[in-house]
Amino acid sequence: MYFVFGNEVLDSAELAKNIEEGTKLRLVCDLTKSTKREDTGAFLFRLSANEICCEDINEMAYEDKVDALMKKADEYSNEALKMLPEQARYKIFSFRYDEVENDIEIILVMAHLELGEKKLFDVLNRMLKQI
Repeated sequence: MYFVFGNEVLDSAELAKNIEEGTKLRLVCDLTKSTKREDTGAFLFRLSANEICCEDINEMAYEDKVDALMKKADEYSNEALKMLPEQARYKIFSFRYDEVENDIEIILVMAHLELGEKKLFDVLNRMLKQI
């Protein structure tokens, strides 16, 4: 799927591949078409909890452990995705912990800087409702 990025047209599959190669995130699904916008890309990624986990996390209560993993996943994702183009505005949200796979699911929504922050949040909320 292609989407408009300023004066360019980006291939979401190529962008997802670059993110996978440059980070520890694994693509689950390209949600770009689900945004129903021509100027926004969206992806569902998985991140292994083992990649970001610290030793003391296993000693925590379950809810505290999940909260800590979500926070660490958001921090890692924000740091790792600095490789996106400078003109990119993006939002990341870790929203699900899979105990069986020991993975955290993360949604990434991105657009050009011209798109407002509020619209990006609206798209992120819509993606969360669809999943």
